[in-house]
Amino acid sequence: MSPRDAGFTLLELLVVLAIVSFLAVTLSGRGSRGVDSVRMETTVRSVVMDLARARGAAMASGRQTLFVVDAETARYQAGADTAKDLPRGTRIALVTASRERMDEARGAIRFYPDGGATGGRITLRASNGHERTITVDWLSGHVSLSP
Repeated sequence: MSPRDAGFTLLELLVVLAIVSFLAVTLSGRGSRGVDSVRMETTVRSVVMDLARARGAAMASGRQTLFVVDAETARYQAGADTAKDLPRGTRIALVTASRERMDEARGAIRFYPDGGATGGRITLRASNGHERTITVDWLSGHVSLSP
């Protein structure tokens, strides 16, 4: 083996560098979307749990409990709990009974001591367009997450 045969040529190094750069750019985009999806699912699960907790509080206390949504500030509040901010770029929308609307941006789902509710639908949308809908059944107060 001569000294000329050892090592790599400049062309070979450039090809390998191009392939590594392409993979880094491709995978970094997927990683970002993956993080956004995980953040969205975590937020959705948190809202579902807080809705269920508000229902449980109404049943345990024997008094009505409100779950208030403010679409303008992207916040929600379950009963007497501290209001929670949604992650930056996440939008929230509420469809509920007209008597539960406070103004254009704010409304509530009311849970009753018997487990029922006024019912409604909460839609969360991430900045990447990922959207999830949570439904509260008016008769049973059951909280469910759309697939």
